[in-house]
Amino acid sequence: MDSVDLRIIKRLMENSQLPFTEIAKELGISSDTVRRRFQKMKKEKIIQRATIRVDLKTCGFQGSMLLLVKTNAGVNLDKFFDKFANMRNVIVVSQMVGDYDFSVLCVISSMADVAYFQNKLKEMDEIKECDLSISTEFLLTSHSSFPNLEFYNKSISNIKW
Repeated sequence: MDSVDLRIIKRLMENSQLPFTEIAKELGISSDTVRRRFQKMKKEKIIQRATIRVDLKTCGFQGSMLLLVKTNAGVNLDKFFDKFANMRNVIVVSQMVGDYDFSVLCVISSMADVAYFQNKLKEMDEIKECDLSISTEFLLTSHSSFPNLEFYNKSISNIKW
């Protein structure tokens, strides 16, 4: 991967629907070169898919919630991960190194969603501790997974149990 590949990626991250001809014109290369490099990056799994940007507020979501989870010793982390991956409104589940074992980012449309997650977490014997932060702002930094957004959160509430 070289600087041309990185520039192609940057433009596609800004707009995944951008025609190769436009990218080629901006970079001063042929559209065949852009197409060939794009296909090579897909084959090498550098580019996994083209995505769209979703306005979560317009979709009815009022904010996001970040869960930081510590698990009990001996927990099967793959099975535990799958529990979160199958919950509604979960966007990203990441395994961590440090004070917490997992972070979970989800979108919420009301306090009922917060209650849903609290109840689900209380049912999980694998959880030793969980910190929860709620945000009311979506500050876009990139778009990578459904709903193709990662956020910074303006925390309005911290809840521990």
